[in-house]
Amino acid sequence: MEIQWDRIGLGSAILVATIAIVYLIFLCFRETPLRGIVSRHNHIFQLILSLLFFVGLLLSVYEGFGVSMVGSLLSGVGIALGLALQPIMKKMIAGIVFDTTIQCGKRIKCGDYIGIVTNVGMVHTWIELENGEGKACIHNDYFNTNPITILRRTSTVGGSEGPFSEVPLKYW
Repeated sequence: MEIQWDRIGLGSAILVATIAIVYLIFLCFRETPLRGIVSRHNHIFQLILSLLFFVGLLLSVYEGFGVSMVGSLLSGVGIALGLALQPIMKKMIAGIVFDTTIQCGKRIKCGDYIGIVTNVGMVHTWIELENGEGKACIHNDYFNTNPITILRRTSTVGGSEGPFSEVPLKYW
């Protein structure tokens, strides 16, 4: 297979043009009255510029080297994203499992924390700690590595509530 230098040259020109356009958009938004919007929503602005650059990169690789190279580039990006998002996905899956096993309002003991579950989110769980120590925001991943125990009041013979007893929780 012969190297087609004209196609590689066109792909390189597209890449240089993409970099220039992304940089000019960045400068325009930084120096205009829209700067307040960009500074408040900086992560959205960065995402838009990154996507614009990525589309230009794919177009330049397609023009310079063809479809097979674009497929290889997309595969590499997919693997990199999968590895980069692994810790976040681990916390989210733990949050889904923990959300189905513990409802808000239950008193639990997990590792160094003892308190009442006030909110279960996708990544974090909030526990109102005993003795008025405040709230703790705990990564849901923590619950995978530390055993969770539900604390329940035992009833005495006279019908009054006794001390808390521990009931182990098994959710796997």
